[in-house]
Amino acid sequence: MLIIPNLSIHRKWERKILGKSFREIDEFIDNAYSDIDTYLLMDLLKNRGKIDLLEFYTRCIRGPDPWRICSEIFFLYIYSRYGVKCLETAFIHVFLDLFVMNMSTIEFIDTESFTKIVDDYVDKAITTYLSDLPESIDILIDVSKKIKSNLAEILRDVLNWIMKLGKARSISEIESIDVYHESYLLSANEIELIESLERHWHKSSMSRNHISSNDLLRYKSRIREFLLSRTLLDELFGAGVSVNFFNITGMQLNELIELRFKVNRIASSSNISLLSREERPFYRILGETAVITGGYMLVVKFIDEKAIFYPHSVVRDNELITVTPLDFLIYLIETNPPIK
Repeated sequence: MLIIPNLSIHRKWERKILGKSFREIDEFIDNAYSDIDTYLLMDLLKNRGKIDLLEFYTRCIRGPDPWRICSEIFFLYIYSRYGVKCLETAFIHVFLDLFVMNMSTIEFIDTESFTKIVDDYVDKAITTYLSDLPESIDILIDVSKKIKSNLAEILRDVLNWIMKLGKARSISEIESIDVYHESYLLSANEIELIESLERHWHKSSMSRNHISSNDLLRYKSRIREFLLSRTLLDELFGAGVSVNFFNITGMQLNELIELRFKVNRIASSSNISLLSREERPFYRILGETAVITGGYMLVVKFIDEKAIFYPHSVVRDNELITVTPLDFLIYLIETNPPIK
């Protein structure tokens, strides 16, 4: 699942502010390649003389954080497909994402600055992209007031999430990102990736007495995560970061052992762990090949010669927290200037 800043934070504050949460809305906003109602989108664009921009808006609505790129259509789409009450969820989601994007330090929280961020967003929304949806304005104002009345606690939650990821580094500090992936993630497009995942699933399930259809759905859920990660990696490559892909299926045993030695060395010097909640390594060698939990792993090298890998685990408040490759990539992009 694609989560930013964290699905549990979204759900917590939706429940506190609204008395309930709408997980479907949060997932729609964060989930690249979301299913969309094309006919509804076409109607919205026709009514606004923008039907010639259907391809752009389809790509925008399906992409991550559509509220940032095509707000004038995004909120109309939410209202038309999910109803006016779901606008409340969308606005709460937006404010939490804004806080992550603007939290440039983890040393302290300046509530006054974040109050201004809320007010500025409300002013801009009312005067621009919500003009076609006047009934949403009162909802936005009401949600913003409730956000500001709980601002200190919300920011603490967001700050705790950021601390779990570790201190943010600038894109300019990254020397290279090595992507180690299993063969089924090498496919060039979504259709090929689905087929590869199905073949991988059938092969891995041959030894089981019982095969659950949910297993295949779980593999397919990897599609969205990897495709978004690949998009973000391509953006970083476009920004001048060296991004290198390595198919671990084609690596020799001595290379796999050397990679294990490398990540173990990084773990010992960075106070992070290769162990998941089940205390099973994210990266492990089986026979003469290797397995990576989630199908891929990033080894990030910085110009100061330090390095870190994802996924890994860290202990925060006596809890073992997993930080995924996608967590790192999203946070890196969100906390750095836009990539051209």
